[in-house]
Amino acid sequence: MSATVTGTEAAGGAPAPTAPAGARVAVLAAAVALAPTAPEDASGARAAEASAGPVAAWCDLRAELGRGHRHEPVAAQLALAAGRRAVAALGPALDAVPTDRRSLHVATSVAASATHARMDATVLAHGTMLLSPLTAPYFSVNLVGSRLSAELAAHCGATTFTTPGTAVADALVSGLRDVTTGRCDVAVVVAVEEAADPADRGPSTPETGAVALVLAAASGPLQRAGVPTPAVRVRRGTWRAGTLPADLDELTGDLVAAGGAVPGSVVVVAGRRLHAELGAWAPPWPLARVDVRGGGAGAYRPAAALLDAARRAARTGAPALVLVVGPDGHLAGVHLHVPAAAAPDPTPTRRP
Repeated sequence: MSATVTGTEAAGGAPAPTAPAGARVAVLAAAVALAPTAPEDASGARAAEASAGPVAAWCDLRAELGRGHRHEPVAAQLALAAGRRAVAALGPALDAVPTDRRSLHVATSVAASATHARMDATVLAHGTMLLSPLTAPYFSVNLVGSRLSAELAAHCGATTFTTPGTAVADALVSGLRDVTTGRCDVAVVVAVEEAADPADRGPSTPETGAVALVLAAASGPLQRAGVPTPAVRVRRGTWRAGTLPADLDELTGDLVAAGGAVPGSVVVVAGRRLHAELGAWAPPWPLARVDVRGGGAGAYRPAAALLDAARRAARTGAPALVLVVGPDGHLAGVHLHVPAAAAPDPTPTRRP
């Protein structure tokens, strides 16, 4: 899956400065979604995790990563596995990119929650000396992508975004800026979550999985390898209680005006408590229906919805729009237009 990502994004709904003529263009050169293989029930049948989603490939993390990772947090393993697959999809083209021209951008909300809860319980019951040397390095959520950062040799920089619900949009914008401003040539964006500790979970449904995207300069080695460049646009904004429909109208209007193409499908990812209000909302153009999906503070479901919409756009040739309503007042929208001939689907859905 490949796409041009433009600079038409802004915080707070304000238009971002337009890129000057001849500015660098970013290409979404690879994408993959993974969910861990679900445990088997008593009958031997696999129990499907509610968080997996239709776009994720099921994987056995131990078989995927090999030895030496079993005691690491599941989120760290998922980030590494998804990042490896996305980078592998590029083939040898990545070898032409110097390590100081590669960056990593991780989006998450509660990926470290379960690990931190176990660490807290160990410290309270036994003291710090019994902390595992394999999990202790993950004392901060910022370190969930550390193994992937080291393996990728992302010497241009590594950042983590934890905005509830819309972190993946923040990570996409950060990677976009790295590439379009010439700071680096390749930016890997990973959205990853592990089911939170019950004390941190709140009303959100647990989600476990990872989505990895690779942004690259359209004029760089990947483009010379023949990577096509359909358009993707990102814009961020805010919403308030009682004004959500109007806030969505403003955000979608800005995206469509910037993209120049009316979406044929709209997916909204939001918490269950907002579904009744969203059920009465319709975009300001003719559309058969709006697909409202469950979400919350996590980054995985919005990223999986983004890949699902991109696949639909690839099949139909019609633009697609993904809107994410964060629980704390954040909004994000991603406009995709992926011609079917330009974007073979890289994400298998068959379980092993």
